[in-house]
Amino acid sequence: MSEERPVITVNDIRLQRLLFRGADLASLSEYAEKSDMGISEVIANLEPFLDGRTLEIEAYGSDLFLHTAPSGRPQPHGIAIIPSNLWEILRQVGDTQYAAMLFSIIRGLQFAGWRCKTHSLDANNPATFLELNVNNVWSPLFVYPKISRISVKNGILDKISERKILYVTLIVHQKEAQQYIAEVKRWFVNNNNDLTVVILQEPSYQPLVVTGNDTAVKPKTIKYK
Repeated sequence: MSEERPVITVNDIRLQRLLFRGADLASLSEYAEKSDMGISEVIANLEPFLDGRTLEIEAYGSDLFLHTAPSGRPQPHGIAIIPSNLWEILRQVGDTQYAAMLFSIIRGLQFAGWRCKTHSLDANNPATFLELNVNNVWSPLFVYPKISRISVKNGILDKISERKILYVTLIVHQKEAQQYIAEVKRWFVNNNNDLTVVILQEPSYQPLVVTGNDTAVKPKTIKYK
């Protein structure tokens, strides 16, 4: 018989509910807002589970984030199991600095009206860790890809094209957008296919759309809400 795992129970039912249903949450401020509590009150509720490494609070800059599996998964015996939140998923791919950058980008995209989602590392062969919804299609999302990997053989666009994917999105700094557009167009010169490349300019995330039929590139309206 498998060992029975302890169950996390906090005093406030609203926060208790979020621990099991808040897969899209990451920061303590989000938990506080959703549960209508102060951050200090959230911490007080979580405190019994922080010492035993069942949960962990990680700080980056002025933000505090809740890690739902600081000891990793599968979790050691004796540690309560709760579902992953967004911060745990982001920490699978990098340290606190990188995870905080991805968190900021995800929230920025959502604020701009885009829908995005993450995959855990054990997901079934997704093209990328992050995906963006473009024209009601979930599409690979690359964050600040190296410009040298755009148009080269076996580069980003080559690999995406091999998988018969219709859309791919690149997030780039606004001042570098034209350089990426030039690289994408260079790739299309030698590749005649139906791929659509969406370039989102950070920090506004306004789209520039490039296809193989473009002779010039101008901002276009695409459905993303």
